[in-house]
Amino acid sequence: DARSGVIIDANPASAQYYGYRREHLRGMHISAIEQRPAGPGESASGPAVAQNRSRFDSRHRLASGEWRWVEVISSTIESPDGPVLVSIIHDITERKFVEAQLVTAKERLDIALQHARLAVWDSQVETGTVFLDEQWSLMRGGPAVATEVSIVEFIRCLHPDDRERFRGKAFDVAN
Repeated sequence: DARSGVIIDANPASAQYYGYRREHLRGMHISAIEQRPAGPGESASGPAVAQNRSRFDSRHRLASGEWRWVEVISSTIESPDGPVLVSIIHDITERKFVEAQLVTAKERLDIALQHARLAVWDSQVETGTVFLDEQWSLMRGGPAVATEVSIVEFIRCLHPDDRERFRGKAFDVAN
């Protein structure tokens, strides 16, 4: 029920996922599952109704007490008894864990690169450009600003001994 936040019905898959009997889910308030309590001006159904959001991430508690990250895809439909929120729930706990690991790894790499004073560049063959990080600019005597240059311009920045090796391995670029 979009107004009260009470679960009207649940399919067998949701009952299995949450670890409750389907009969138990019926009549349960969404706050028993969803971590985020309703704030001022929000309905008990959370962001799907209050902020008119059809897709969002949330944390849900299983019957076992375990918290899982879920992606909620919702739509409000009108029924004879009033607005009903229909939701599809996807478990994204593993994705959230991997995303957090990637953020941590990137932070560690950034710190290591900064302390080692190493520059990073990334080529985009499709666009014929090369992204140069802030350290690259500092090493060349410029300000700490990331830039994007053409591959030809990048090759001109390389030491003459490295140009042919780079050209042969990375790109098919004419002089």
